[in-house]
Amino acid sequence: MTSGSVDFDTWYDVYLKAYRDPSVLPSLSCPNCGSKSLNLVFQSFRRDDGRGIRVFWCGSCMFGLAPNRVILPDNAEVTLFDEFVVPDFVVIDRHPA
Repeated sequence: MTSGSVDFDTWYDVYLKAYRDPSVLPSLSCPNCGSKSLNLVFQSFRRDDGRGIRVFWCGSCMFGLAPNRVILPDNAEVTLFDEFVVPDFVVIDRHPA
């Protein structure tokens, strides 16, 4: 699949599966390239804050969703902002031109 044929909703559906149950992440396929190289990182200023930024991308094709604020799921592994640098990936446009 090319990036042009994969819409935001498809990416978001895959993200929701990983958000609801992070243990399924290794079994999920990238909507863009089909690899099982998806990454989901939750960043926050404090591990016990309950809120943060989600970063969701494919490590193979380097496409993903724009980082966005979220309520952290109960079972989330939280990475502090100074512990992780968000990779440079292509963001799937929610409203393509």
